[in-house]
Amino acid sequence: MALAAACFLAHGAARADEPAQDCQDQHNTPCDTGQEGVCAAGLWKCSGNGLRCERIQGPVPEVCGNGKDDDCDGNGDGQDSDCRCPDRDNDGYAACFTGCTLASGDQCGDCDDSRGEIHPNRSEVCNGRDDDCDDSVDEGNPGGGDSCHTGEPGICDAGRLVCAAGGLHCASNLSPGPEDCDNGLDDDCNGKTDSRDPGCDGTCSSALDSDGDHVADCADNCPGVANAQQRDFDGDGTGDDCESGARLCDADLSGRVDGRDLALLGVVFGRSCGNTGFDKRVDLTRDCSIDGEDLALFASFFGQEP
Repeated sequence: MALAAACFLAHGAARADEPAQDCQDQHNTPCDTGQEGVCAAGLWKCSGNGLRCERIQGPVPEVCGNGKDDDCDGNGDGQDSDCRCPDRDNDGYAACFTGCTLASGDQCGDCDDSRGEIHPNRSEVCNGRDDDCDDSVDEGNPGGGDSCHTGEPGICDAGRLVCAAGGLHCASNLSPGPEDCDNGLDDDCNGKTDSRDPGCDGTCSSALDSDGDHVADCADNCPGVANAQQRDFDGDGTGDDCESGARLCDADLSGRVDGRDLALLGVVFGRSCGNTGFDKRVDLTRDCSIDGEDLALFASFFGQEP
């Protein structure tokens, strides 16, 4: 009788001959909870207080693009704030994801939604970041190309600005070479010109040959190591047999492996001996190809002094 009374309270008046079994008959049949989204579907449950519509599924995080209101907030997919393509920096470009809905006026493609100055179609800036969202950093030598002075002596002073390692550096146009004794230039970039250069003053008459390679020490480009052929791949006046470690990586001969050397490498990265602008100074592996091996070798001695 109590169960019949509960059914009466839940569903209104029952017929006089309505059996108490009616509640059990409706148990686990579909009903509407009155809630939003996926929370609306329910099943009748018979309890001591009568029939109760219990939801089949509770709210879960919104799944964008499935046509449902998963979080039961009354908004499905495109209408749900969780499915809006975010444009947190308000630059008109959103960081889109599958199923998200663009706000009016926005476009997809933002690769850094925390910086309003980074988005597609922006001009690249020399800062070590991908400003235009094309998966490349500082491409096209942004801000570079103008003439500059390296501060180095002789022919090594004239240079041009290059973007490398996130900053602009003045890279020398010419590499130091053997001194030409009558052209009025400091060809080996040692601060001395023509007759004032030790290579031109005629004093190399000593027979001293410390390494026994039959080249007098005063003319030997590597007097401590026998190198009769005097190979000097990069033309910096120091023989290949004497160049290793930080000495090899100090391409601009500044006395330190630093950003200026990196800038030189960055300008010609990917070039080979036959390419215009190939710079022997930064072909550290001496294989006529400026590539990742040279960069890795340079990185291992960055900040060191020869």
